[in-house]
Amino acid sequence: MQTASADINRLTTNAPTSKHSNSIGLWKNIVEILDFAFQPIVSIENGELLALEALLRNYQKAGFCSIPSVFDEAYKEGVLYKLDLLLRRKALSKFKKLNLNGVQLFYNLDYRILDMPDFSYGNTKKILKDAGFNKNHICFELSEVGGKHAWVNYLRVGRF
Repeated sequence: MQTASADINRLTTNAPTSKHSNSIGLWKNIVEILDFAFQPIVSIENGELLALEALLRNYQKAGFCSIPSVFDEAYKEGVLYKLDLLLRRKALSKFKKLNLNGVQLFYNLDYRILDMPDFSYGNTKKILKDAGFNKNHICFELSEVGGKHAWVNYLRVGRF
């Protein structure tokens, strides 16, 4: 039986990984370590705060060498969509504590969530409702790295 430390080492190296049902439990622990900082998006006309972009932090404390390596490992493990949902909840929870009226949350999405077998539409609406927000409170920044054709289909359906 591997220890949690061995599992984290396996997740943060380039060694081959295997998909198993306990993987999301480990990722929940990793999400506890990860955090978000908010970068202001302001109007160049009047300096008004329009939005805050959620930027992932503490990835090194979680044992990763970079932010992309977090998502690459989750993709390899087959839990990228589950990880993304956990991170959305965390970002929205922290954003809500700021109590800013009329300000949107910009959230980065990895296009590879569409490749996950458990991907489904409608989860963002539920997460927003649970947090006391509506769809006007969030703006998705779509990954510009590859997969642009996938986003076209995603947006065409009009559901999130």
